[in-house]
Amino acid sequence: LFVDGVQEGSAAEDAGIERGDRLVAIDDVGLRTWAEVTTTIGSKQVGSGEGSSAVPVSVTIARDGEELSLELLPRVVRDTDMLGRYYYRAMIGVGRGGDLVGSDKAPRYYGFSSSVGMAFEETKLLVGLTLSQIGELLTREAAPSKSLGGPVQIFRDAGAAAEAGAFQWFRMMALLSISLAIVNFLPVPVLDGGQFLFFLVEGIRGRPVSLRFREMAQQVGVLALVALMLMLFVFDINRALGV
Repeated sequence: LFVDGVQEGSAAEDAGIERGDRLVAIDDVGLRTWAEVTTTIGSKQVGSGEGSSAVPVSVTIARDGEELSLELLPRVVRDTDMLGRYYYRAMIGVGRGGDLVGSDKAPRYYGFSSSVGMAFEETKLLVGLTLSQIGELLTREAAPSKSLGGPVQIFRDAGAAAEAGAFQWFRMMALLSISLAIVNFLPVPVLDGGQFLFFLVEGIRGRPVSLRFREMAQQVGVLALVALMLMLFVFDINRALGV
């Protein structure tokens, strides 16, 4: 548990933690993994929203063969998870050094019937996750720049999946197809979802929507999709450049 970096203005910097220090314990409880560091600091958070705070902790570090006990007050900051969703968490502001070593993986084989069942469950999980993510984007509970990807990101992910093997590549193509199918059913005029919306309106009104209105709606839908693609392209380039 060696510290590789300390964030400027963080609780760790204020307490005097330096790059190269090793985390030994928090509140006299020994640490073994970085997950324990994150979980322990997170447990010091009081509340879960923007007004949440944290209670002080005692962090024991090892430096130059000696152990030092430092008092820290974690800062609660707004962060994003791996899906780009916003949340607030307590942190002390240190970056971990070193890397994890994975064990060998043994393949597992399944019969046709069990594979179909597993595919159905994974598809259902992905559909629910995608709909939930769209809802959080609309309510601004997730960051678009970290949740959305365009052609460049798809190309990069496809390349990484291809390098991992045929199974990962086909799996990614399936996941991408499901996601695009869900997006296609959104009520945007140029998409299939928009056509279903027109049919619904016609069914309620009892007569077709005027041709002029359909043309205007189609134009707005095209402009919206073009704007979205340009935004996604900017997100992809920034992500590729590490911005």
